[in-house]
Amino acid sequence: MATGNTVIGPGWIEATVAALQAVDGHAAVYSGTTQPWLRVTNFGFEIETGNVVGSVTLRLTGAGGCAQPLGRQVDVALTLNGIDPSGTIYTLTLDHELAAPEWEGPHLWGHAMITEAQVESESFGVLIRKASADEGPQVRCDQVWLEITETGGG
Repeated sequence: MATGNTVIGPGWIEATVAALQAVDGHAAVYSGTTQPWLRVTNFGFEIETGNVVGSVTLRLTGAGGCAQPLGRQVDVALTLNGIDPSGTIYTLTLDHELAAPEWEGPHLWGHAMITEAQVESESFGVLIRKASADEGPQVRCDQVWLEITETGGG
């Protein structure tokens, strides 16, 4: 598993690499209505030559400030270019308390295939945003990790 080395989050408070590397009281927090993506990229993955990306697992430690599940939802997507969502956008419900659900999308997140070059690119990563445009309570991301499972024989 790896954490991103580049974090960009316009509108997110404390959207930094350090804030997303450990559950230590620092977190990227968002509570507005414009739904900007928190972009976490540059994971430094190295796929063995000849292997194929079998799955991408996201581990997101975070919480939502709302007692109602709809107010704790975040959208998550992979990005191949570091800016735009690529493949399927999924909606996850964060716990009301700080928790670390491991979430694995349908292996390749709506892609027929993800290449070695794409995963190794500094632009590869995950996007996270508050799912609702409500002015409701904040969502916070304390730790973001991706794990790549490779198959084949390199």
